[in-house]
Amino acid sequence: MEPVFIHSSWRTSSTWVWQQFRLLAGTQCYYEPFHEDLSAMSRQTAMEMGTESWISGHAQTAPYFMEYVPLLRKAGGVRLHEAPFPYDWFIPEGGLTGSLRREEIRYVSLLIRHARKKDRVPVLGFVRSLGRITPLKEVFGGVHLFLLRNLWGQWMSFVDQRRKGNNWFYNKLRLIANQPGDRFLSDIHNFYFRRCVELAVDHKVLPQLSGLTGQQFTKVVFDLLPEGQMFELFMGVHLYLYLHAFFVADIAVDSTEMTRNADYRVQCEEQIRRMTGLPIDFSGGKQPTQRAEMINGAIDWQRIRQHATLAVASLQDIHDRTILERLADKLITAAIAEAGA
Repeated sequence: MEPVFIHSSWRTSSTWVWQQFRLLAGTQCYYEPFHEDLSAMSRQTAMEMGTESWISGHAQTAPYFMEYVPLLRKAGGVRLHEAPFPYDWFIPEGGLTGSLRREEIRYVSLLIRHARKKDRVPVLGFVRSLGRITPLKEVFGGVHLFLLRNLWGQWMSFVDQRRKGNNWFYNKLRLIANQPGDRFLSDIHNFYFRRCVELAVDHKVLPQLSGLTGQQFTKVVFDLLPEGQMFELFMGVHLYLYLHAFFVADIAVDSTEMTRNADYRVQCEEQIRRMTGLPIDFSGGKQPTQRAEMINGAIDWQRIRQHATLAVASLQDIHDRTILERLADKLITAAIAEAGA
């Protein structure tokens, strides 16, 4: 009955992996427990939101949020879910190795308790928890699985969604980067924010933005950032979070490698079975290669390596620097190879 925590970013095959746990007898699987919509979700939305509600590319499954229905308040929203969970509290108090807020502990405890009352193993499939793995593990124990994807392939999925008119992932990337409580994330966000303001000046649109709120202003100016530089921001943020996750999670699963290497997939399955007791099967996984040309802006891979160096320096007080450098180089080299750069 030990809980299973899946930690990932978006477009990493996270829904499919979560779904494989959901298919098992004896599990209670919660989809994206820190999702922003859960604060005010209605029963109708919980029973309707699924793979066909948007251009997801996900395999068919029951409605994503069906497991939350018994926990919905009459007025809407999942009990104990708070609006700051997704992004305002993305980083714990005190940084990556800091503490969960009291509200987070009460909420996650509710989900685990609800599953156990049904004699089921709680499985929580997060995509907004990469900054909170350490305190979640300290408070709740359990088995923590870090799911990643080749970073170029993940980025191509972001771009593919944008080409289809869905800027949601672009906007959320900006939000998880804008973390005043984390020096590295704050610095890399501000680096590209300053570049956005410079572009607004160059395009002579800055006076037109004077009436916007701070949040609106940030969103508009980030839309000016060339895709190449947005990719650099994406890489910096994910390198930092992924490097930390490799050290603190119990299991790391590369969804790209798993679909290409049967021996690796079997190894991942056996490790999960050994640690959780769950007979997981990832043999049906598919991850088509996606290609899209950048609309504007060349990618500066040297700058990305500089971001990686700063990420390593930010993490070296809590993790081994040599291993951090090796992992960072591996992630960047794999992305370059996938991009054909």
